[in-house]
Amino acid sequence: MESSLVQALPLWAAAIGAEHVLTSERDLKPYLANVSGLRRQIPAVLRPGSTADVLEIVRVANQCRTPLYPISTGRNLGLGSRVPVSDGQVVIDLGRMNRILEVNAGHYYAVVEPGVTQGQLADHLAAKGLPLIVNVTGAGRNTSLIGNTLERGIGYFATRADTLTAMEVVLGNGRLLRTGFGHIDGAKTAHIYRHGIGPDLSGLFSQSNYGVVTSAGVPLLPKREHHVAAVFSIVDERQLPQCVDALGALRARDVIQTVVHLGNRNRTHLAMGASVAERLAARGVATSDLQRQVRELLALEGFGVWSAVWGIMGTRAQVRVAQRETARALRGQGRLIFLSEKVLSVARAVVAVTRFTAWGKRKALIVPGLAPYFGLATGTPTDEPLKSLNWALGVLASRPDQDPDSEGWGMLYCLPFIPLDGALAQELVMLTNQIYGRFGFEAYVTFNMVDQRALEAVINLAFDAKSGEHVARAHEASHALHEACVARGWMPYRVGVQEMGSVIDPADEFWKTVRDLKQVLDPNRIIAPGRYNLV
Repeated sequence: MESSLVQALPLWAAAIGAEHVLTSERDLKPYLANVSGLRRQIPAVLRPGSTADVLEIVRVANQCRTPLYPISTGRNLGLGSRVPVSDGQVVIDLGRMNRILEVNAGHYYAVVEPGVTQGQLADHLAAKGLPLIVNVTGAGRNTSLIGNTLERGIGYFATRADTLTAMEVVLGNGRLLRTGFGHIDGAKTAHIYRHGIGPDLSGLFSQSNYGVVTSAGVPLLPKREHHVAAVFSIVDERQLPQCVDALGALRARDVIQTVVHLGNRNRTHLAMGASVAERLAARGVATSDLQRQVRELLALEGFGVWSAVWGIMGTRAQVRVAQRETARALRGQGRLIFLSEKVLSVARAVVAVTRFTAWGKRKALIVPGLAPYFGLATGTPTDEPLKSLNWALGVLASRPDQDPDSEGWGMLYCLPFIPLDGALAQELVMLTNQIYGRFGFEAYVTFNMVDQRALEAVINLAFDAKSGEHVARAHEASHALHEACVARGWMPYRVGVQEMGSVIDPADEFWKTVRDLKQVLDPNRIIAPGRYNLV
Protein backbone atom coordinates (compact mmCIF):
# COMPACT_ATOMS: atom_id res chain seq x y z
CA MET A 1 0.00 0.00 0.00
CA GLU A 2 2.78 2.44 0.97
CA SER A 3 4.64 2.12 -2.33
CA SER A 4 1.45 2.42 -4.39
CA LEU A 5 0.45 5.54 -2.48
CA VAL A 6 3.86 7.10 -3.04
CA GLN A 7 3.37 6.55 -6.77
CA ALA A 8 -0.21 7.84 -6.76
CA LEU A 9 0.18 11.09 -4.79
CA PRO A 10 2.21 13.05 -7.39
CA LEU A 11 -0.06 11.79 -10.18
CA TRP A 12 -3.14 13.01 -8.28
CA ALA A 13 -1.44 16.33 -7.55
CA ALA A 14 -0.77 16.81 -11.27
CA ALA A 15 -4.36 15.90 -12.13
CA ILE A 16 -6.38 17.97 -9.60
CA GLY A 17 -3.81 20.39 -8.16
CA ALA A 18 -1.42 19.82 -5.26
CA GLU A 19 -3.53 22.06 -3.00
CA HIS A 20 -6.35 19.53 -3.26
CA VAL A 21 -4.23 16.54 -2.20
CA LEU A 22 -4.12 16.58 1.61
CA THR A 23 -1.59 14.52 3.54
CA SER A 24 -0.51 16.58 6.57
CA GLU A 25 -1.59 15.61 10.07
CA ARG A 26 -3.36 18.95 10.48
CA ASP A 27 -5.32 18.57 7.24
CA LEU A 28 -6.31 14.96 7.94
CA LYS A 29 -7.43 15.57 11.53
CA PRO A 30 -11.01 16.73 10.66
CA TYR A 31 -11.54 13.62 8.54
CA LEU A 32 -10.49 11.31 11.38
CA ALA A 33 -12.78 12.97 13.95
CA ASN A 34 -16.15 11.24 14.33
CA VAL A 35 -18.92 10.99 16.91
CA SER A 36 -18.90 7.20 16.60
CA GLY A 37 -15.65 6.95 18.56
CA LEU A 38 -13.97 5.04 15.71
CA ARG A 39 -10.24 5.08 15.03
CA ARG A 40 -9.06 4.78 11.44
CA GLN A 41 -5.86 5.43 9.51
CA ILE A 42 -6.43 7.67 6.47
CA PRO A 43 -3.29 8.23 4.38
CA ALA A 44 -4.60 11.09 2.23
CA VAL A 45 -7.67 13.11 1.21
CA LEU A 46 -8.43 14.17 -2.36
CA ARG A 47 -10.75 17.09 -3.15
CA PRO A 48 -11.90 16.96 -6.80
CA GLY A 49 -13.78 19.85 -8.34
CA SER A 50 -15.42 18.12 -11.30
CA THR A 51 -16.38 14.80 -12.83
CA ALA A 52 -13.23 15.02 -14.96
CA ASP A 53 -11.19 15.23 -11.74
CA VAL A 54 -12.93 12.13 -10.35
CA LEU A 55 -12.22 10.23 -13.57
CA GLU A 56 -8.52 11.07 -13.22
CA ILE A 57 -8.49 10.09 -9.54
CA VAL A 58 -10.03 6.70 -10.34
CA ARG A 59 -7.68 6.18 -13.31
CA VAL A 60 -4.63 6.74 -11.10
CA ALA A 61 -6.10 4.57 -8.33
CA ASN A 62 -6.48 1.70 -10.80
CA GLN A 63 -2.99 2.23 -12.11
CA CYS A 64 -1.46 2.27 -8.60
CA ARG A 65 -3.96 -0.06 -6.89
CA THR A 66 -4.85 2.46 -4.18
CA PRO A 67 -8.28 2.06 -2.48
CA LEU A 68 -10.59 5.08 -2.38
CA TYR A 69 -13.43 6.04 -0.03
CA PRO A 70 -15.83 8.67 -1.43
CA ILE A 71 -17.82 11.01 0.84
CA SER A 72 -20.18 13.81 -0.12
CA THR A 73 -20.07 16.24 2.81
CA GLY A 74 -19.13 13.69 5.48
CA ARG A 75 -22.15 14.30 7.74
CA ASN A 76 -22.95 10.63 8.29
CA LEU A 77 -23.21 11.34 12.03
CA GLY A 78 -23.48 8.34 14.32
CA LEU A 79 -22.74 5.96 11.44
CA GLY A 80 -19.08 6.75 10.81
CA SER A 81 -19.06 10.39 9.65
CA ARG A 82 -16.12 10.63 7.21
CA VAL A 83 -14.13 7.54 8.15
CA PRO A 84 -13.88 4.46 5.87
CA VAL A 85 -14.74 0.89 6.69
CA SER A 86 -11.08 -0.08 7.10
CA ASP A 87 -7.64 1.51 7.35
CA GLY A 88 -5.62 2.68 4.38
CA GLN A 89 -8.42 4.00 2.17
CA VAL A 90 -7.83 7.41 0.57
CA VAL A 91 -10.85 9.65 1.16
CA ILE A 92 -12.38 11.46 -1.84
CA ASP A 93 -14.09 14.53 -0.42
CA LEU A 94 -16.68 15.64 -2.99
CA GLY A 95 -17.56 18.82 -1.11
CA ARG A 96 -16.04 21.10 -3.76
CA MET A 97 -18.46 19.68 -6.31
CA ASN A 98 -21.32 21.83 -5.06
CA ARG A 99 -23.03 23.21 -8.15
CA ILE A 100 -26.78 23.30 -8.62
CA LEU A 101 -26.83 22.42 -12.31
CA GLU A 102 -30.54 22.88 -13.01
CA VAL A 103 -33.85 23.60 -11.30
CA ASN A 104 -36.99 22.70 -13.24
CA ALA A 105 -39.98 24.29 -11.52
CA GLY A 106 -42.46 22.92 -14.04
CA HIS A 107 -41.52 19.29 -13.44
CA TYR A 108 -40.38 19.55 -9.81
CA TYR A 109 -36.75 18.51 -9.84
CA ALA A 110 -33.23 19.84 -9.44
CA VAL A 111 -29.97 18.46 -10.81
CA VAL A 112 -27.14 18.72 -8.31
CA GLU A 113 -23.60 17.60 -7.58
CA PRO A 114 -22.79 15.58 -4.41
CA GLY A 115 -21.49 18.61 -2.50
CA VAL A 116 -24.84 20.39 -2.73
CA THR A 117 -26.52 20.46 0.68
CA GLN A 118 -30.20 20.59 1.55
CA GLY A 119 -29.66 24.02 3.07
CA GLN A 120 -27.97 25.29 -0.09
CA LEU A 121 -30.78 24.08 -2.32
CA ALA A 122 -33.50 25.43 -0.02
CA ASP A 123 -31.78 28.83 0.04
CA HIS A 124 -31.48 28.79 -3.76
CA LEU A 125 -35.19 28.07 -4.20
CA ALA A 126 -36.09 30.86 -1.78
CA ALA A 127 -33.72 33.36 -3.42
CA LYS A 128 -35.22 32.63 -6.83
CA GLY A 129 -38.76 32.93 -5.45
CA LEU A 130 -39.66 29.47 -6.73
CA PRO A 131 -42.80 27.79 -5.30
CA LEU A 132 -40.84 24.64 -4.45
CA ILE A 133 -39.60 22.96 -1.28
CA VAL A 134 -37.06 20.25 -0.45
CA ASN A 135 -37.96 16.95 1.22
CA VAL A 136 -35.72 17.84 4.17
CA THR A 137 -34.31 15.66 6.94
CA GLY A 138 -33.48 16.75 10.47
CA ALA A 139 -29.77 16.08 9.96
CA GLY A 140 -28.80 19.74 9.51
CA ARG A 141 -28.42 22.23 6.70
CA ASN A 142 -25.01 20.92 5.60
CA THR A 143 -26.15 17.39 4.79
CA SER A 144 -25.55 16.29 1.19
CA LEU A 145 -28.70 15.62 -0.81
CA ILE A 146 -27.08 12.91 -2.93
CA GLY A 147 -25.12 11.33 -0.07
CA ASN A 148 -28.15 11.02 2.20
CA THR A 149 -30.35 9.73 -0.61
CA LEU A 150 -27.82 7.05 -1.58
CA GLU A 151 -27.97 5.92 2.06
CA ARG A 152 -31.80 5.80 1.73
CA GLY A 153 -32.43 8.63 4.15
CA ILE A 154 -35.98 9.45 5.24
CA GLY A 155 -37.23 13.02 5.02
CA TYR A 156 -40.10 14.84 6.67
CA PHE A 157 -42.37 14.26 3.66
CA ALA A 158 -41.30 10.85 2.31
CA THR A 159 -38.44 8.39 2.09
CA ARG A 160 -35.63 9.52 -0.22
CA ALA A 161 -34.85 5.97 -1.34
CA ASP A 162 -35.14 5.37 -5.10
CA THR A 163 -35.65 9.05 -5.94
CA LEU A 164 -32.40 9.97 -7.71
CA THR A 165 -32.72 10.32 -11.50
CA ALA A 166 -30.23 10.20 -14.38
CA MET A 167 -27.24 9.62 -12.16
CA GLU A 168 -23.77 10.29 -13.52
CA VAL A 169 -21.40 7.70 -12.05
CA VAL A 170 -17.67 7.20 -12.35
CA LEU A 171 -17.40 3.42 -12.07
CA GLY A 172 -14.54 1.72 -10.29
CA ASN A 173 -13.36 0.42 -13.68
CA GLY A 174 -12.82 4.02 -14.80
CA ARG A 175 -15.81 4.28 -17.14
CA LEU A 176 -18.49 6.99 -16.96
CA LEU A 177 -22.07 5.70 -16.69
CA ARG A 178 -25.36 7.61 -16.91
CA THR A 179 -28.45 5.82 -15.65
CA GLY A 180 -32.07 5.85 -16.85
CA PHE A 181 -32.64 8.01 -19.92
CA GLY A 182 -29.57 10.05 -18.94
CA HIS A 183 -27.30 8.17 -21.35
CA ILE A 184 -29.44 9.05 -24.40
CA ASP A 185 -28.62 12.35 -26.10
CA GLY A 186 -31.66 14.55 -26.42
CA ALA A 187 -33.87 12.57 -24.02
CA LYS A 188 -36.44 14.98 -22.57
CA THR A 189 -37.55 12.80 -19.68
CA ALA A 190 -34.26 11.84 -18.01
CA HIS A 191 -35.41 13.42 -14.73
CA ILE A 192 -39.11 12.68 -15.19
CA TYR A 193 -38.98 8.87 -15.43
CA ARG A 194 -36.21 7.32 -13.37
CA HIS A 195 -36.03 3.87 -14.95
CA GLY A 196 -35.32 4.64 -18.60
CA ILE A 197 -35.47 1.72 -21.00
CA GLY A 198 -33.89 -1.67 -20.39
CA PRO A 199 -32.53 -2.80 -17.01
CA ASP A 200 -32.65 -0.06 -14.38
CA LEU A 201 -29.10 0.26 -13.06
CA SER A 202 -29.88 3.10 -10.64
CA GLY A 203 -30.31 0.85 -7.62
CA LEU A 204 -26.79 -0.52 -7.98
CA PHE A 205 -25.33 2.67 -6.52
CA SER A 206 -27.44 2.94 -3.36
CA GLN A 207 -25.54 1.52 -0.36
CA SER A 208 -22.86 0.00 -2.58
CA ASN A 209 -19.20 0.36 -3.51
CA TYR A 210 -19.28 0.21 -7.31
CA GLY A 211 -18.57 3.82 -8.21
CA VAL A 212 -18.69 7.52 -7.38
CA VAL A 213 -21.92 9.43 -8.13
CA THR A 214 -20.96 12.88 -9.45
CA SER A 215 -24.42 14.30 -10.26
CA ALA A 216 -28.08 13.32 -10.13
CA GLY A 217 -31.60 14.68 -10.22
CA VAL A 218 -33.44 15.08 -6.91
CA PRO A 219 -37.21 15.56 -6.61
CA LEU A 220 -38.76 18.78 -5.35
CA LEU A 221 -42.22 19.33 -3.89
CA PRO A 222 -44.67 22.07 -4.87
CA LYS A 223 -45.19 24.66 -2.16
CA ARG A 224 -48.85 24.50 -1.17
CA GLU A 225 -51.29 27.24 -0.27
CA HIS A 226 -51.27 26.30 3.40
CA HIS A 227 -48.82 24.38 5.60
CA VAL A 228 -49.50 23.20 9.15
CA ALA A 229 -47.52 21.06 11.58
CA ALA A 230 -49.48 18.66 13.78
CA VAL A 231 -48.07 17.81 17.22
CA PHE A 232 -49.59 14.96 19.24
CA SER A 233 -48.46 13.85 22.73
CA ILE A 234 -49.40 11.04 25.11
CA VAL A 235 -48.72 11.00 28.84
CA ASP A 236 -48.73 7.27 29.61
CA GLU A 237 -46.16 4.83 28.20
CA ARG A 238 -48.88 2.17 28.03
CA GLN A 239 -50.65 4.26 25.37
CA LEU A 240 -47.85 3.78 22.84
CA PRO A 241 -49.36 0.80 20.96
CA GLN A 242 -52.72 2.56 20.68
CA CYS A 243 -50.99 5.76 19.54
CA VAL A 244 -48.99 3.99 16.83
CA ASP A 245 -52.02 2.12 15.54
CA ALA A 246 -54.20 5.25 15.51
CA LEU A 247 -51.61 7.24 13.57
CA GLY A 248 -51.11 4.28 11.23
CA ALA A 249 -54.84 4.18 10.51
CA LEU A 250 -54.78 7.89 9.62
CA ARG A 251 -51.81 7.23 7.34
CA ALA A 252 -53.61 4.33 5.66
CA ARG A 253 -56.62 6.57 4.97
CA ASP A 254 -54.36 9.31 3.52
CA VAL A 255 -55.54 11.74 6.18
CA ILE A 256 -51.83 11.87 7.02
CA GLN A 257 -49.80 12.05 3.80
CA THR A 258 -46.31 12.78 5.12
CA VAL A 259 -43.86 10.92 7.36
CA VAL A 260 -44.87 10.91 11.03
CA HIS A 261 -41.99 11.33 13.50
CA LEU A 262 -42.88 9.84 16.89
CA GLY A 263 -40.23 10.36 19.59
CA ASN A 264 -39.93 9.29 23.21
CA ARG A 265 -39.46 11.74 26.09
CA ASN A 266 -35.68 11.52 25.83
CA ARG A 267 -35.86 12.42 22.13
CA THR A 268 -38.15 15.38 22.87
CA HIS A 269 -35.76 16.48 25.58
CA LEU A 270 -32.95 16.44 23.02
CA ALA A 271 -34.99 18.19 20.35
CA MET A 272 -36.15 21.05 22.57
CA GLY A 273 -33.67 20.87 25.43
CA ALA A 274 -30.66 22.68 24.01
CA SER A 275 -32.79 25.58 22.79
CA VAL A 276 -34.51 25.96 26.16
CA ALA A 277 -31.22 25.53 28.05
CA GLU A 278 -29.56 28.33 26.08
CA ARG A 279 -32.27 30.75 27.17
CA LEU A 280 -32.18 29.50 30.76
CA ALA A 281 -28.39 29.96 30.82
CA ALA A 282 -28.85 33.50 29.52
CA ARG A 283 -31.10 34.12 32.54
CA GLY A 284 -28.30 33.03 34.85
CA VAL A 285 -29.32 29.44 35.63
CA ALA A 286 -26.28 27.40 36.69
CA THR A 287 -25.04 24.81 34.21
CA SER A 288 -25.39 22.08 36.84
CA ASP A 289 -29.12 22.82 37.14
CA LEU A 290 -30.01 23.15 33.45
CA GLN A 291 -30.92 19.51 32.82
CA ARG A 292 -33.35 19.38 35.74
CA GLN A 293 -35.05 22.68 34.91
CA VAL A 294 -35.39 21.80 31.22
CA ARG A 295 -37.05 18.47 32.00
CA GLU A 296 -39.44 20.06 34.49
CA LEU A 297 -40.37 22.85 32.09
CA LEU A 298 -41.03 20.52 29.16
CA ALA A 299 -43.23 18.32 31.35
CA LEU A 300 -45.11 21.38 32.60
CA GLU A 301 -45.68 22.53 29.01
CA GLY A 302 -47.37 19.27 28.08
CA PHE A 303 -44.63 17.39 26.22
CA GLY A 304 -45.56 13.80 26.98
CA VAL A 305 -43.73 10.48 27.19
CA TRP A 306 -44.17 10.23 23.41
CA SER A 307 -44.66 13.14 21.01
CA ALA A 308 -45.42 12.93 17.28
CA VAL A 309 -45.01 15.60 14.62
CA TRP A 310 -45.99 15.62 10.96
CA GLY A 311 -46.87 18.06 8.22
CA ILE A 312 -50.26 18.82 6.68
CA MET A 313 -50.33 20.76 3.43
CA GLY A 314 -52.76 21.67 0.67
CA THR A 315 -55.43 24.26 0.11
CA ARG A 316 -56.87 25.83 3.25
CA ALA A 317 -60.00 23.76 2.77
CA GLN A 318 -58.00 20.53 2.41
CA VAL A 319 -55.98 21.31 5.53
CA ARG A 320 -59.13 22.06 7.53
CA VAL A 321 -60.61 18.70 6.52
CA ALA A 322 -57.40 16.87 7.50
CA GLN A 323 -57.30 18.68 10.84
CA ARG A 324 -60.91 17.81 11.55
CA GLU A 325 -60.43 14.13 10.64
CA THR A 326 -57.23 13.94 12.70
CA ALA A 327 -58.84 15.54 15.75
CA ARG A 328 -61.79 13.16 15.52
CA ALA A 329 -59.59 10.06 15.25
CA LEU A 330 -57.28 11.06 18.12
CA ARG A 331 -59.90 12.54 20.46
CA GLY A 332 -59.38 11.43 24.04
CA GLN A 333 -56.06 9.72 23.31
CA GLY A 334 -53.67 12.59 23.98
CA ARG A 335 -52.93 16.26 23.42
CA LEU A 336 -53.18 17.49 19.81
CA ILE A 337 -52.20 20.96 18.60
CA PHE A 338 -51.73 22.45 15.14
CA LEU A 339 -48.95 24.94 14.45
CA SER A 340 -48.95 27.40 11.57
CA GLU A 341 -47.16 30.64 10.77
CA LYS A 342 -50.16 32.52 12.11
CA VAL A 343 -50.26 30.52 15.35
CA LEU A 344 -46.53 31.06 15.92
CA SER A 345 -46.83 34.79 15.16
CA VAL A 346 -49.68 35.14 17.65
CA ALA A 347 -47.69 33.16 20.23
CA ARG A 348 -44.68 35.45 19.79
CA ALA A 349 -46.88 38.52 20.18
CA VAL A 350 -48.51 37.16 23.34
CA VAL A 351 -45.11 36.29 24.80
CA ALA A 352 -43.86 39.82 24.08
CA VAL A 353 -46.81 41.35 25.93
CA THR A 354 -46.67 38.94 28.90
CA ARG A 355 -42.89 38.55 29.17
CA PHE A 356 -42.80 40.02 32.68
CA THR A 357 -45.29 37.49 34.10
CA ALA A 358 -44.34 34.02 35.29
CA TRP A 359 -46.51 32.50 32.53
CA GLY A 360 -44.96 34.73 29.85
CA LYS A 361 -41.42 34.00 31.02
CA ARG A 362 -42.12 30.28 30.76
CA LYS A 363 -43.62 30.58 27.28
CA ALA A 364 -40.66 32.71 26.18
CA LEU A 365 -38.42 29.73 26.86
CA ILE A 366 -40.55 27.35 24.77
CA VAL A 367 -41.98 29.25 21.79
CA PRO A 368 -38.67 30.08 20.00
CA GLY A 369 -37.76 26.39 20.07
CA LEU A 370 -40.92 25.39 18.20
CA ALA A 371 -40.22 27.41 15.05
CA PRO A 372 -37.34 25.27 13.66
CA TYR A 373 -39.40 22.08 13.97
CA PHE A 374 -42.40 23.72 12.38
CA GLY A 375 -39.95 24.68 9.61
CA LEU A 376 -38.85 21.07 9.11
CA ALA A 377 -42.47 19.95 8.77
CA THR A 378 -42.94 22.63 6.10
CA GLY A 379 -39.68 22.09 4.17
CA THR A 380 -37.17 24.42 5.83
CA PRO A 381 -33.90 22.73 6.92
CA THR A 382 -32.33 23.76 10.21
CA ASP A 383 -29.22 23.11 12.30
CA GLU A 384 -31.23 23.27 15.53
CA PRO A 385 -31.31 19.46 16.00
CA LEU A 386 -27.49 19.37 15.95
CA LYS A 387 -27.43 21.30 19.22
CA SER A 388 -29.14 18.35 20.84
CA LEU A 389 -26.16 16.11 20.20
CA ASN A 390 -24.08 17.85 22.86
CA TRP A 391 -27.11 18.33 25.07
CA ALA A 392 -27.48 14.55 25.44
CA LEU A 393 -24.48 14.80 27.80
CA GLY A 394 -25.78 17.99 29.42
CA VAL A 395 -23.38 20.28 27.55
CA LEU A 396 -24.20 23.27 25.37
CA ALA A 397 -22.29 23.66 22.09
CA SER A 398 -19.23 25.86 22.47
CA ARG A 399 -20.05 27.61 19.17
CA PRO A 400 -23.22 27.58 17.05
CA ASP A 401 -21.20 26.56 13.97
CA GLN A 402 -19.11 23.92 15.75
CA ASP A 403 -18.53 20.70 13.82
CA PRO A 404 -20.28 18.01 15.91
CA ASP A 405 -17.51 15.51 15.13
CA SER A 406 -14.93 17.65 16.94
CA GLU A 407 -16.89 18.38 20.12
CA GLY A 408 -15.81 15.30 22.08
CA TRP A 409 -19.21 13.74 22.64
CA GLY A 410 -20.26 10.46 21.06
CA MET A 411 -23.34 8.96 19.43
CA LEU A 412 -24.19 5.63 17.82
CA TYR A 413 -27.31 4.69 15.87
CA CYS A 414 -29.27 1.47 15.51
CA LEU A 415 -31.82 1.67 12.66
CA PRO A 416 -34.11 -1.36 12.44
CA PHE A 417 -37.23 -1.45 10.25
CA ILE A 418 -40.33 -3.05 11.76
CA PRO A 419 -43.90 -3.59 10.55
CA LEU A 420 -46.29 -0.79 11.49
CA ASP A 421 -47.76 -2.43 14.55
CA GLY A 422 -48.19 -0.75 17.93
CA ALA A 423 -47.47 -3.90 19.93
CA LEU A 424 -44.20 -4.48 18.04
CA ALA A 425 -43.20 -0.85 18.57
CA GLN A 426 -43.70 -1.25 22.31
CA GLU A 427 -41.76 -4.53 22.28
CA LEU A 428 -38.83 -2.84 20.54
CA VAL A 429 -38.85 0.03 23.06
CA MET A 430 -38.83 -2.41 25.98
CA LEU A 431 -35.99 -4.39 24.39
CA THR A 432 -33.98 -1.21 23.80
CA ASN A 433 -34.46 0.07 27.34
CA GLN A 434 -33.49 -3.31 28.74
CA ILE A 435 -30.27 -3.61 26.71
CA TYR A 436 -29.15 0.00 26.97
CA GLY A 437 -30.03 0.06 30.67
CA ARG A 438 -27.82 -2.97 31.25
CA PHE A 439 -24.87 -0.97 29.94
CA GLY A 440 -25.82 2.24 31.73
CA PHE A 441 -27.22 4.25 28.79
CA GLU A 442 -30.49 5.99 28.12
CA ALA A 443 -32.31 5.31 24.85
CA TYR A 444 -33.28 8.07 22.44
CA VAL A 445 -35.98 6.61 20.21
CA THR A 446 -37.91 7.92 17.22
CA PHE A 447 -40.30 5.94 15.05
CA ASN A 448 -40.59 7.32 11.53
CA MET A 449 -43.88 6.21 10.00
CA VAL A 450 -42.68 5.94 6.41
CA ASP A 451 -46.02 4.78 5.02
CA GLN A 452 -49.03 2.74 6.15
CA ARG A 453 -46.93 -0.44 6.41
CA ALA A 454 -43.56 0.27 7.98
CA LEU A 455 -41.85 2.01 10.88
CA GLU A 456 -38.21 3.03 10.74
CA ALA A 457 -36.80 3.04 14.26
CA VAL A 458 -34.08 5.63 14.88
CA ILE A 459 -32.43 4.59 18.13
CA ASN A 460 -29.29 6.10 19.56
CA LEU A 461 -27.29 6.43 22.72
CA ALA A 462 -24.92 9.21 23.78
CA PHE A 463 -21.49 8.74 25.32
CA ASP A 464 -18.31 10.56 26.22
CA ALA A 465 -16.00 10.06 23.23
CA LYS A 466 -13.00 11.21 25.29
CA SER A 467 -13.29 8.17 27.57
CA GLY A 468 -11.96 4.93 26.14
CA GLU A 469 -14.03 2.90 28.61
CA HIS A 470 -17.19 4.81 27.70
CA VAL A 471 -16.56 4.34 23.97
CA ALA A 472 -16.05 0.59 24.35
CA ARG A 473 -19.17 0.21 26.48
CA ALA A 474 -21.26 2.27 24.04
CA HIS A 475 -20.18 0.10 21.11
CA GLU A 476 -20.92 -3.04 23.08
CA ALA A 477 -24.42 -1.78 23.92
CA SER A 478 -25.18 -0.65 20.37
CA HIS A 479 -23.99 -3.94 18.90
CA ALA A 480 -26.00 -5.92 21.46
CA LEU A 481 -29.17 -4.08 20.39
CA HIS A 482 -28.31 -4.60 16.73
CA GLU A 483 -27.89 -8.34 17.26
CA ALA A 484 -31.09 -8.61 19.31
CA CYS A 485 -33.09 -6.86 16.59
CA VAL A 486 -31.64 -9.07 13.85
CA ALA A 487 -32.48 -12.17 15.90
CA ARG A 488 -36.12 -11.03 15.91
CA GLY A 489 -36.15 -10.37 12.17
CA TRP A 490 -36.07 -6.58 12.58
CA MET A 491 -33.32 -5.92 10.08
CA PRO A 492 -31.50 -2.57 9.91
CA TYR A 493 -31.98 -0.55 6.76
CA ARG A 494 -28.63 1.16 7.26
CA VAL A 495 -25.58 0.52 9.45
CA GLY A 496 -22.48 2.30 10.62
CA VAL A 497 -19.12 1.43 9.08
CA GLN A 498 -18.25 -0.63 12.16
CA GLU A 499 -21.27 -2.93 11.61
CA MET A 500 -20.70 -3.78 7.92
CA GLY A 501 -19.41 -7.24 8.71
CA SER A 502 -22.43 -8.07 10.84
CA VAL A 503 -24.95 -7.67 8.00
CA ILE A 504 -22.98 -9.40 5.22
CA ASP A 505 -23.18 -13.18 5.05
CA PRO A 506 -20.61 -14.84 2.75
CA ALA A 507 -22.88 -17.89 2.41
CA ASP A 508 -25.86 -15.81 1.22
CA GLU A 509 -26.43 -15.89 -2.55
CA PHE A 510 -27.47 -12.24 -2.43
CA TRP A 511 -24.11 -11.09 -1.07
CA LYS A 512 -22.29 -13.44 -3.44
CA THR A 513 -24.03 -11.68 -6.34
CA VAL A 514 -23.17 -8.26 -4.89
CA ARG A 515 -19.53 -9.44 -4.78
CA ASP A 516 -19.62 -10.78 -8.34
CA LEU A 517 -20.95 -7.47 -9.69
CA LYS A 518 -17.92 -5.80 -8.12
CA GLN A 519 -15.70 -7.80 -10.46
CA VAL A 520 -17.43 -6.23 -13.46
CA LEU A 521 -17.85 -2.65 -12.24
CA ASP A 522 -14.70 -2.36 -10.12
CA PRO A 523 -12.35 -5.27 -10.91
CA ASN A 524 -9.42 -3.83 -8.96
CA ARG A 525 -11.62 -3.28 -5.89
CA ILE A 526 -10.59 0.32 -5.41
CA ILE A 527 -13.94 1.90 -4.40
CA ALA A 528 -14.72 1.66 -0.66
CA PRO A 529 -13.60 -1.93 0.00
CA GLY A 530 -15.91 -3.67 2.46
CA ARG A 531 -18.76 -1.15 2.25
CA TYR A 532 -21.99 -3.16 1.92
CA ASN A 533 -20.00 -5.84 0.14
CA LEU A 534 -17.89 -8.90 0.83
CA VAL A 535 -14.99 -7.17 -0.96
